[in-house]
Amino acid sequence: MDVFGLTNGRVSINVAWVQPYTNIMGKLELKEFHNEIILPGENKLYLAGHPPSEQGKRIFEPDLSIDENLCWVDKGGPGEQLSTTVLADRAVQLFLDLCQRANRGEIDTTSEYYRSFQRDWRESE
Repeated sequence: MDVFGLTNGRVSINVAWVQPYTNIMGKLELKEFHNEIILPGENKLYLAGHPPSEQGKRIFEPDLSIDENLCWVDKGGPGEQLSTTVLADRAVQLFLDLCQRANRGEIDTTSEYYRSFQRDWRESE
């Protein structure tokens, strides 16, 4: 699986090529996180085994356009065929929109570790 990610330290997007078997076409998964993720190649660990939870997911499947060029279709979208360049632009735009939502306070960016700590503290009272 090929993976890359984008993060600003508060929110993140992870993009992965998923191909479970070599004899079938794979798909591109774009996952949204409301916390920082560990980027591929970084030597870090999540505190106490609390990785951030996935908050949203978009799946793009490869297809052929009418002129037989590779294109991408959002599995949950309107069926619009996107070029690879447009798909890359869309992924970056989704990340920037996520950053703006976090900056406006529309999403909770509290870490999973801290949420777990708060939950355990309340249960012990």
